Amino acid sequence: MLEIIAIIALGRAIKKIALEKGLKPTKYILLMVFFWLSFEFLGMIIGFAIFGDGLIPYLIALPAAGLGGYLSYTIVKNA
Repeated sequence: MLEIIAIIALGRAIKKIALEKGLKPTKYILLMVFFWLSFEFLGMIIGFAIFGDGLIPYLIALPAAGLGGYLSYTIVKNA
């Protein structure tokens, strides 16, 4: 649930920045969702490869997803 709230909040922040810069926010929001889910999936795969089943892969996937969100935020901030 908190992850969904974070995605929505980050999407709104990216939209605000894009509009202030006169850019279309849609592509940056889609980029954020793509990066978030891709990094989360990659983090989960790495976690399963290293630690196997359990809670640890999820604990690796969450910061990886956050990194994807931060990357997309940085891209729109520097656009």
